[in-house]
Amino acid sequence: MDNFTLLATINVILFVNVIFTIIITRQLIDFGAAEWLSASLLVAAGFFLLLLQRFLSPFFTILIANYMVLLGSLLQVSAALILEFKRKVVKRFILPAVSAVYWILFLIFTYVSFNTSIRIIIISIALALFYGYGVFLFLRLRRIDAEDPPDTAELFVLFSIAAVYYLARTFMTISGAGAVKSLFDANLTTTITFAFLLIFNMVYLIGMLNGSLRYKNKIVIKEREKLGSLFGFLNDTAKHLELEDLYTTIGETLKTTIGMDSAAIYLLDESRESYSIAHSFNELDIPLDAVQTLSKGEGISGAAIEQDRVIVADIDSYPNEQVRRVVKAKGVKSLIGIPLKTPDGIIGSITVVFTSTEKLRLFDNDFFYFLGEQIGLVLHNAYLYKKVADMANTDPLTKLFNRRRMLELIEYEVKRFGRTESIFSIAMADLDHFKNVNDTLGHKCGDDLLKAAADIFKSESRASDFICRWGGEEFLFLLIDTKLNDAVTVVDRMRKKLELHSCECASGLSTTVSIGVAEFGRGMSADEIITRADNALYTAKRRGRNRIETI
Repeated sequence: MDNFTLLATINVILFVNVIFTIIITRQLIDFGAAEWLSASLLVAAGFFLLLLQRFLSPFFTILIANYMVLLGSLLQVSAALILEFKRKVVKRFILPAVSAVYWILFLIFTYVSFNTSIRIIIISIALALFYGYGVFLFLRLRRIDAEDPPDTAELFVLFSIAAVYYLARTFMTISGAGAVKSLFDANLTTTITFAFLLIFNMVYLIGMLNGSLRYKNKIVIKEREKLGSLFGFLNDTAKHLELEDLYTTIGETLKTTIGMDSAAIYLLDESRESYSIAHSFNELDIPLDAVQTLSKGEGISGAAIEQDRVIVADIDSYPNEQVRRVVKAKGVKSLIGIPLKTPDGIIGSITVVFTSTEKLRLFDNDFFYFLGEQIGLVLHNAYLYKKVADMANTDPLTKLFNRRRMLELIEYEVKRFGRTESIFSIAMADLDHFKNVNDTLGHKCGDDLLKAAADIFKSESRASDFICRWGGEEFLFLLIDTKLNDAVTVVDRMRKKLELHSCECASGLSTTVSIGVAEFGRGMSADEIITRADNALYTAKRRGRNRIETI
């Protein structure tokens, strides 16, 4: 086969390559499609001009054709890198730099000094550098993204072979062993080059097709995993109506579904003029003081709430410089604000931060919005459940536990004592002369006094103490891991604080409380310890009130 026939065959292959490239770029890939199609068209056009060398002027066949092939080869490398890493990694200055060097040298060695060998050396060095640079970038960036298997590994093997081939051709031309006068001469070097180009472009097409299919397969697998995680999330949240359990489930879902690095759930305050962090998944240990409570419309989450849409932002574009500096120091690259919707409207948003933009590219805004709807719905249900549970367990006037809930807690402590002998005490309190307040000042004043007493008891209690409104003007205290003497100290602090309090509706009237305290002992039941505290209370009342008695 002579070189003209071989070059014509290359043109046919490149024409088929263009057709397949158009089909594949339209159907399969989102990344590098423009570069790949441009590369195919340029290389095909360049070789078509070379085929017409006998009929056209040297300007078209030498200058334009070689430039098209050179530029197409650079875009081949760029397209493969974009498909592999889903972003442009070839520096912008390379194309104008290559173009400037090419035109200067080729004009010189075409019109000033017609020298085919030097032109071949220039093209060969340029191609060796292009393909070698592509291999270098592939290897360097693969080390950073080593967890994800490569999509286009065979292309960079092909580029390695091409770089070695063009280096060899450069040395052969310099040595004179591969000298070429015309493309259509019966020259072994030209024949090998054409054959190599034929094979190279066929393998490149197959490699890009395989890479596109692998990427699409990853997307399908990821979509399946997302849907699986979402269905699992909905299934899990149906089992968890307690908020803390639900928050844990949401955090696990965000990690497995979208690979979040950290996140914070913001809920609108009652005024709907600000919002605060209700829960955070702070895997990156980001300081949250500056963003704990934000004003209406502030930040990524505020924008998501106000605009009812998913907001995606690069960290460099975040408006708060202080927050941007702190978050960026933790390696954050991008943020996303997702509105949390319920049947009653938006209740807040969730801000998710990513240290890699690759994770974010795997999902679209529709998916994030749907995820926000699901999280908002389960949170809404959990808050409704909490509200109902609070109503069932809480006294509506004082907001303390009610009698039923306190009995559950005492029964639990009795059982715990049986396992671990963890001591606890019970205190029963009764507001002195409360009936006189109701009779003389009215029930509204009585209610105000009960609420004031409850607030004082809560403020003077410890984190481990439980308080309930036992009934009427009586209160009961469950003091965990507390012996009798220590319990007396705690409730006496409450008694003294209440004695100093003056209710507005009962100006000048001193409010006092009588308290009976009992310590739980071996063999007692819940009813027995409550009865002992009640007896101690009546002893305090008989002995003059505003005092503490023990039994």
